[in-house]
Amino acid sequence: MDKQTQALTVIDAETLSALSQVVNTQPKYIPIELIIDLRKKHLSASQIAKIVGCSKPNIVQRLHRACLSLDLTDRYRKNRAEVLGNLQRRISQSITDADLTKAGLRDKVISMGVLYDKERLETGQSTQNIFYADMIKAKSQVDKEIQELEGQNVECSDTKG
Repeated sequence: MDKQTQALTVIDAETLSALSQVVNTQPKYIPIELIIDLRKKHLSASQIAKIVGCSKPNIVQRLHRACLSLDLTDRYRKNRAEVLGNLQRRISQSITDADLTKAGLRDKVISMGVLYDKERLETGQSTQNIFYADMIKAKSQVDKEIQELEGQNVECSDTKG
């Protein structure tokens, strides 16, 4: 069995389906997800190129660009809180009194609501409103049902004796 045949044996049905869609399209558009999927199956750039019908340099170039992008994405995810915190600081510092004056009523009301929710979240206060009266009624109903069931249980044990 040659290397390409061995490579094809590790390709699953989903990948084959994606491959068949790629092979039948003109001009050739090969989704980067497909190339990455094949690479994760330990296929070489040459093998991938043969399978999808393009050149090895094209595969190498696309994988290189994708890996840089994936690396940056991973770094962003690991530092997301700091990145977002810095962005929030920059945005809040760039808002001037003139900006607030120019903002429409709708934008002001929505912003006020969002900021109020975020303030409550930051200070450890509730961000959800629970209607406790409904919970109390439900608990009362459950307590009543439990008492009825316990009463039936006592009646059953009395009739056995």
